[in-house]
Amino acid sequence: MPKKISHSDISLYLMPMYRSSSKSCKVCNKKLNSRIKMIVFNEKYMPIGFSCKYCHSIYVENDILIGVGNPDKVDIHGET
Repeated sequence: MPKKISHSDISLYLMPMYRSSSKSCKVCNKKLNSRIKMIVFNEKYMPIGFSCKYCHSIYVENDILIGVGNPDKVDIHGET
């Protein structure tokens, strides 16, 4: 997982960087569409994927989950 990830308010609908076929979030199970999938950027401000608008879980190409988010937008630190 990249060292720093910046969440945005830019949806895949406005900036179609990735093709995503997922219909629901694997973490919170809410329905997803291109308006709810938000672009995320790495430390160099390059788009790396998208996040769920509800729980902020991060996905990359081919809808691979790389970061589990939480709905309170609280950063979680530690080891898993």
